[in-house]
Amino acid sequence: MKKVFVAIMLVVLVACNGESGKPNSGFVAPAAAWQQINAGALLLDVRSAGEYAQGHIEGAINIPHTELASRLGELDSNKDRPVVVYCAAGVRAEKAKQVLVNAGYQNVYNARGYSDLLSSKP
Repeated sequence: MKKVFVAIMLVVLVACNGESGKPNSGFVAPAAAWQQINAGALLLDVRSAGEYAQGHIEGAINIPHTELASRLGELDSNKDRPVVVYCAAGVRAEKAKQVLVNAGYQNVYNARGYSDLLSSKP
């Protein structure tokens, strides 16, 4: 059991590596996320509608991560346009990022959690 836990933790560490700000490579630092947002990236909040209603980044589209695959038609059809995805802590955003990448979106950034992103707004 301990070996399985260690193996899972190694996978998580590798998956979370990516502070470089490169799209599709794990999490992105808040400053890099804001650069993309300010440059016109599509901003996607993948939390529940209730979480979104309690507060969100201005201009964000709310599509819960569990609905994203069936609602891709609501997003910009330009798959080269950067997309910044956030949730509460980054886990749901990572799942959503994978849905977008699998759908052909080329520049998807996981900005982690709402509060982290909001507190780092320039």
